[in-house]
Amino acid sequence: MLKDTFTIPISHPSLDGHFPGTPIVPGVVLLDNLLTLLNNRGFEVVELVKSKFIKPVQADQLIEVELNSYNNMFDFELKSGGDLIVCGQVIVNSLSL
Repeated sequence: MLKDTFTIPISHPSLDGHFPGTPIVPGVVLLDNLLTLLNNRGFEVVELVKSKFIKPVQADQLIEVELNSYNNMFDFELKSGGDLIVCGQVIVNSLSL
């Protein structure tokens, strides 16, 4: 199991105008951070098999990432304060770093 964390700062350009006054992080931004995390660990995501968005995420909220791997796949969970916010599965290729 791999674990990591990230936050999306209030200054992120996607939040400007995305529910002004109570910015909600777009799902694509959460997935982009997940893909970047995997890429930085030497994996290229070739397919997002499934994803389920369960709870909204606010700016500056700490996101905890849990990745369970098997074969060329990762099951992922993004949590905040112990609450599940996004889950899914990706197919990856290993990169030579």
